[in-house]
Amino acid sequence: MSKKVPRANAFFEDSWSELPDGTSESRIMKPLYTNEPTLGATSHDHHLHAVYMPYLTLSRQHRECHAGNDACEGKQAQNDGRDQQETKAYDAYHGLLKCYEGDVIHGSAALGESFYGFPQSHAQDQATQEEDRQQKSENQAAAKAIHSEGVAERPCFALVRVNQLWMWVVGHKWLITATTHSIDQDKDSFLRGLCRHIKKRARVRSPHDMAKAIVTYCIDSYDRPQESTVYETSHPIHKIFSDSINKIAREDANLLEDFCQHMEEGKEIETKAAMRLSAKIRNIHVQLRMIQKIGKHQMRVWKKMMSKSSSDKRRLETHVMSDVEDMIASTDRIKSNVSLICSMLDLADFYGIG
Repeated sequence: MSKKVPRANAFFEDSWSELPDGTSESRIMKPLYTNEPTLGATSHDHHLHAVYMPYLTLSRQHRECHAGNDACEGKQAQNDGRDQQETKAYDAYHGLLKCYEGDVIHGSAALGESFYGFPQSHAQDQATQEEDRQQKSENQAAAKAIHSEGVAERPCFALVRVNQLWMWVVGHKWLITATTHSIDQDKDSFLRGLCRHIKKRARVRSPHDMAKAIVTYCIDSYDRPQESTVYETSHPIHKIFSDSINKIAREDANLLEDFCQHMEEGKEIETKAAMRLSAKIRNIHVQLRMIQKIGKHQMRVWKKMMSKSSSDKRRLETHVMSDVEDMIASTDRIKSNVSLICSMLDLADFYGIG
């Protein structure tokens, strides 16, 4: 045992690599899977395994309220019971971060934060950076779809976050896991669902089998319906984006119809609607690219873990990634249509038509 422990420690330490770098407030472990045989190993189940996997989840963003922010105290009394619970959960999360201030911390990053990797800012830049961060969160397609009445005036709103799973397998006896601390009060939903998922897997006979089942569960979070009522929707993340694209596609068709009608009737043509639609579709397109990047990280980990004949591997490759690619292709078509309409509007304005 004395020889095995230092070797295991060295293996797990070597597996650590952070993204994007040491200056970012939204660091995560580099997504990877690696393994090494233990002393005297006779099968794959007697190896050391390290897995670092990002996964998508819905969460709540509590506006401006965090540990140490005195402005929150006045707001708590004005909120209803659920909002007060969320404020307490949010304060607890930031209180936990404050306890480890100065250390390397991997927090629960909003989709935009995980993609842009906001660097640690100086005091004079912090307000500007926080405003930019908040704006990107409010502009999430999920936030706008779930809160169709508007996001700006809400004290809390739902959005997509990128959490991460760390998993170490030690031979055929031990599985050690850790996930991102939840930022809202629905802190046990991931764990509850994961336990149910593993119980349904008839082929789970070892810690390595369990690790593969857990990775599958993380990837499926993109397409899994929401069980909690906290997020004000039961739709999976995939459905939220798909519905948003379909809505914009209808707006695109209506815009072209209005353009043709105005041309026929010789009426003045309004360009604001086309510009707003262009901004909407570009926003969703960027966020789909972010999700695609997360999906590619997941697939790289998954391909290294699974056998070539795995049915789960084929399903995830053909469904999850192709689904995101199809939605990106749809946004590209709508972007082209809207750009064409904008060009026709410019020509009509240039020649004084309408």
